[in-house]
Amino acid sequence: MLGLKRTDNYLVEYCDEWPRIFLKESARISKVLNGLPHQIEHYGSTSVPGMPAKPILDLLLGIPDLDIFDEYRVRLESLCYDYAANAGVTDHYIFGRGKHPDERSHLLHIVVLDGNAWNEALAFRDRLRQDEELRKLYLDAKEKSCKRAPRGRVQYNELKQKLFFSKL
Repeated sequence: MLGLKRTDNYLVEYCDEWPRIFLKESARISKVLNGLPHQIEHYGSTSVPGMPAKPILDLLLGIPDLDIFDEYRVRLESLCYDYAANAGVTDHYIFGRGKHPDERSHLLHIVVLDGNAWNEALAFRDRLRQDEELRKLYLDAKEKSCKRAPRGRVQYNELKQKLFFSKL
């Protein structure tokens, strides 16, 4: 249901279980972060009903200040999340986990709660949920990016951004 080798890029049909999996995982994370201020949101394509997606659940974890990131890091690592120090997403600390070291089933992005990265990610998610034309444009960019870059997440993400934003 979830899981993709780190190098592979392909889409699967939307799964009605993704919101339930998010709720279960967010509860698991909140339990280990007990006492630390945070908010968790489901975002990315798996959070948009009906949207095909890479089979990786994206979670957005908002914390008050990135200077206290290490307090969160230690606890998240206890849940088998590993920190991707050079993931290359501005203002995001990214963690991944999967059944095997060479795959990802979950990506957890830590950003400043109510900061630009938080607000932009959730605004985009909400627009995708509400705007069918935007979903079509985004899906087209994702499908083309998978065909052109079936391997390599960096190349896939760069292509997706370029193709999508060139149509807006």
